[in-house]
Amino acid sequence: RSRDYSNVATTMYFDAGMGGSSTGSNFQFRGSNAYVTYTSISQYGVTQPTRPAFRVNGTGITAQKLSPNVNLKGAAITTIFNQGSYFDATTGKFTAPVAGIYQASLVARVGSNNGLNTVAVLKNGLSNAGNVVCWWESDTNAGTATHFGVSGTVQLAAGEYLSANILTGNITFDANDNWCVTYLG
Repeated sequence: RSRDYSNVATTMYFDAGMGGSSTGSNFQFRGSNAYVTYTSISQYGVTQPTRPAFRVNGTGITAQKLSPNVNLKGAAITTIFNQGSYFDATTGKFTAPVAGIYQASLVARVGSNNGLNTVAVLKNGLSNAGNVVCWWESDTNAGTATHFGVSGTVQLAAGEYLSANILTGNITFDANDNWCVTYLG
């Protein structure tokens, strides 16, 4: 057991030999309440059950751009998993709990091939170049293009957020479509 004396109430436990035998056991790093495992090391590798991540699938609703833009949320999505509960389905925002590098992916379908359609994953809801994590668009020239997939990485400070926003036109976000974020480190 180690203690951080900068805050006497903070304790990090380090357990060796979890599993009840001298072979096949693992190391665990647990929080001060002794029940939350932050990292486990076994013969199979390193497991971090508290790593922030989420994935949502679409419900088939055709969403159209509103002023200034609309993000994918509420009835347009079904949450598949939300590790750490950092994604808010009501607002459609993933808020970074810790600073680091995050991976975002988005798959969506063109709602109409009769004009420009743009959707992007944005940092803090801003669409200037430094805040666009990933972006796709199609227009009348796209012919019969339907589903697109894009991804990107972004550095976030704790408290910054990501959202998938429809910037122009409309998209259909159905069960074949999804957007997700994973903390890389």
